[in-house]
Amino acid sequence: MVYRFAEGIICQSKMSKEFIENETESKNVISIPNPLVVVEDNNPYNRDKIILNVGRLVEKKGQKYLIEAFSKLNCPDWKLVFLGDGHLKDELMEQVDMLGLRESIIFKGTVSNVSDWYQKSAIFAFPSILEGYPNALAEAMCNGLACVSFDCNTGPSDIIRNGVNGFLIEEKNVTRLTQKLQLLIDDEELRVNYSNEAFKLNKIVDQNVIASDYFKFCKSLSVKKEL
Repeated sequence: MVYRFAEGIICQSKMSKEFIENETESKNVISIPNPLVVVEDNNPYNRDKIILNVGRLVEKKGQKYLIEAFSKLNCPDWKLVFLGDGHLKDELMEQVDMLGLRESIIFKGTVSNVSDWYQKSAIFAFPSILEGYPNALAEAMCNGLACVSFDCNTGPSDIIRNGVNGFLIEEKNVTRLTQKLQLLIDDEELRVNYSNEAFKLNKIVDQNVIASDYFKFCKSLSVKKEL
């Protein structure tokens, strides 16, 4: 109700922008992503054979789809690592046990060195089915991980350019998730290319760039008000 009276509205994703414009008829809506700390270096060749997922272990994060996909992969030397805790942990571990993958799928819980895991992992898998702006996905890309993500309601499509710096696939589509993960596992050149392209996101989410975008938008509103 109050959005329509605002002189300007800043949101995090293109879909949010479109929704707010349609609901409020406001003409002063802009999409600006969350700022992140810039990562200085990327070495796509110096990576462990790890598929990483970062997030709370809750329904909307979709970890069960990733576990199912991993069980179908041909990747005997690879590990799937989950960082984060949540009420689904026991259920997900039971799923892992039923698949006989306890040695290959690791739950690390909440850790203080997430950046270290970003730096050493090769692939980031993001099976969320509901998001706003996915910081974990953006952080992974800024750290040069080759990413596969469900194309859920908002967020991933603002960050990933499908087939350029990562893969976007239909949400809950385990078959496609498996296919894209297998492709990245088998094709080191593709992983390196996606890593280098993903790393370019640093130029967009740099704190100084985001601060400048906020300032410019707010300044443009004050100028319009004076006119």
